[in-house]
Amino acid sequence: MVGVPGRSKACITCRRRRKGCDLKTPSCGQCERMGIMCGGYDPDRMWINHAVVPTQTATRPRPASQTQHSSTIAQDNAVTVRAASTQTHNFLCLAATSRPSLTASAYAANTIETFFSMWNPDTDNNAVDKAELLRFDGFENVMSKLYVQDEALKLLLLALGTGLLGKNTDDVALVRQGRVLYGRGLKEMSTALASRRRVRSEALLAVPRVAGLFEILFGADPDTTVQAQSYVSHAHGLITMYTNRGPESYTDGVAHNLFSDGRKTVIISDIRARKPSILNETAWKIIPWTKHAKTPKDLLFDIFAGIPEILSRIDTLDTLDPTSHASAQLRASTLRACKTLETQMRFWTSINENLVAPMVRDEPTPIFFPDRAQAYLTVNYWCLALYIYQSIQTLIIPDSSSTVSQYPSPIIFARLIARSTPYFFDPGKGIWGALTVAFPIGMALLALRRSRDEEDTKYIKIVIDEWRSPKIPNCIKAFLDSMRGQAAANWLKKGWSKERVSEMFLGGKDV
Repeated sequence: MVGVPGRSKACITCRRRRKGCDLKTPSCGQCERMGIMCGGYDPDRMWINHAVVPTQTATRPRPASQTQHSSTIAQDNAVTVRAASTQTHNFLCLAATSRPSLTASAYAANTIETFFSMWNPDTDNNAVDKAELLRFDGFENVMSKLYVQDEALKLLLLALGTGLLGKNTDDVALVRQGRVLYGRGLKEMSTALASRRRVRSEALLAVPRVAGLFEILFGADPDTTVQAQSYVSHAHGLITMYTNRGPESYTDGVAHNLFSDGRKTVIISDIRARKPSILNETAWKIIPWTKHAKTPKDLLFDIFAGIPEILSRIDTLDTLDPTSHASAQLRASTLRACKTLETQMRFWTSINENLVAPMVRDEPTPIFFPDRAQAYLTVNYWCLALYIYQSIQTLIIPDSSSTVSQYPSPIIFARLIARSTPYFFDPGKGIWGALTVAFPIGMALLALRRSRDEEDTKYIKIVIDEWRSPKIPNCIKAFLDSMRGQAAANWLKKGWSKERVSEMFLGGKDV
């Protein structure tokens, strides 16, 4: 039979050496332990039906009903395969070749197009208009133009599209094929980074973000910290690309759009690492916008960029003798920095009042938004407020002139984020919705789990109910579990007790 792969799914090197293979991607653990080059895996076969052109030796025509069968990727993201007569059809394998066939190219284009249709399925004209005005979500527009310019980006988008098709249709083979393509995409990225010509391309700037997106959706691993580590490595790759080129490289065009839209990924990574972000430096906040006015989103993330340094200072404070002069000085300066960020945030809210959802009554019921623009800005504003007020709460000494009661409780914003989860996990919001809320909901759950108020279990339940979906919401849950597991492991390495780590990440209870 044409295109039937070998029975063994081991990597090429392990098959040649007749050794066992653990099937890890992009390279197997056996080869890594031996210190030898892993030959990779034969790509799983993608099958399509193909009508055979009759040869001159054919003696009997076939009925038309037997020859007009085809495989198509439907608009509703389902793969429709029509039965074909074995007498008139052969199966062709779309394996990786240096000169792909027209059919393979069409398959790739359709699969990537399907991914874009799943990015945000809702057709909200109001949101589209605001997106153009506010430039709050340029990912889809930029990627649809860039992917044809770089093979690594194309392979990674194809991996995402194939994996998502498999996820939506419960096709395990397609999900597996997506992982194979992902491995090929990473290998191609390494090739691009070693090329003087390709390493400067704008398309390559998008590769780490797309690779990180694949890790979020399909990187789940029995070792719960592996997924988080892989995602963080892509975020580190992105900041390396940024710094190697310098802020002056992002003043205009596609590069500016990619930087403006992608710096959130770097800031989130620095928040998780609790170390000052290079993007908080003045040059990175000014030079990329010398040819463009900043949007509300840009101004919001200017404030966000200051959060990692606050967290770093709080960690340093934790290592000092609380009665020492050094501790008192650091606490006072960090509190002043927090108050500065809070003032900036309040000013941002006042000038963008019409773009942010108003505060609503505190009750465990879902919150919905009139459009994506308001939803995006609001949930990120709530997340920023949660960080700022948590930090202030940590730094204020009970008997000092400042009191916690002067400031809103951070738990209010954690509850608001939890209540917005049904909106973002609605199937119509697609991948965009799930990714937009992923980081805020992770932070909100940490706060809610540490809360001593039993009422907060109702807000947690809103999120848990959304995670019951076996599709994208469940992928986000697995990713956040991995990120939490890695963070807990890091704190244990720093010398924290298991009880303290459990209190920090679970509030002493597992939900």
